[in-house]
Amino acid sequence: MSDKENEKVDEAFGELLANFVRQNPCFYDKKCKQYKDKKFVADTWSSIASACNMSGR
Repeated sequence: MSDKENEKVDEAFGELLANFVRQNPCFYDKKCKQYKDKKFVADTWSSIASACNMSGR
């Protein structure tokens, strides 16, 4: 894969990851009831990792 192709893949992955984070306020919104629930947050990251075909732990 060329550098240009790698750059496009990286950009697409970054956008995908940003969208997943936006959809899960438990990562950034202190008013979210799951914000302090470490297991919920970890499980959510694992789900995102699975959706991205990556290891969650």
